[in-house]
Amino acid sequence: LNDDNSLLRLVAENFWRISDRYDIWLGLQNALVTTDLESDLYWTPYWDQRHLLIVRLRRSYPNYYGMVRVNVGLQKAKGRPEEWDLFNARRAVGEAQGWSPGEGPDESWNQLIGVGASVRRRWANGWEIQGEVSINAISDRTERNLAGSLIYRF
Repeated sequence: LNDDNSLLRLVAENFWRISDRYDIWLGLQNALVTTDLESDLYWTPYWDQRHLLIVRLRRSYPNYYGMVRVNVGLQKAKGRPEEWDLFNARRAVGEAQGWSPGEGPDESWNQLIGVGASVRRRWANGWEIQGEVSINAISDRTERNLAGSLIYRF
């Protein structure tokens, strides 16, 4: 994308198999995503923190793998310093004129619920195709993610 932005993504997960027969897993995930600069081209949170409870169902067959997951948890975001500067300027004007500027750019803990699915197919000649889709609902917005890859292993 020809920019100098830095992105840090830390994720810690722990899963426990709760059903051997159906290959069902229960897990906890803690995640943090932060970026230096804001961009209109891609998601660039200043500070996005999440704590999730995840239930996932996996299926494996020769040359195929699939997984469906449900996420429930909490999400919190912090505003960028530039957003706080604008808010503080607006708050100073509001105090002088007798009106409230509203809440600041930081968000309190929001409920998150989401679903996701992934599938992978391998061929004996070295090709592999993978796809993933996920949707998360967080208070007043919805996140959508679609990813895919085609790999040749030699």
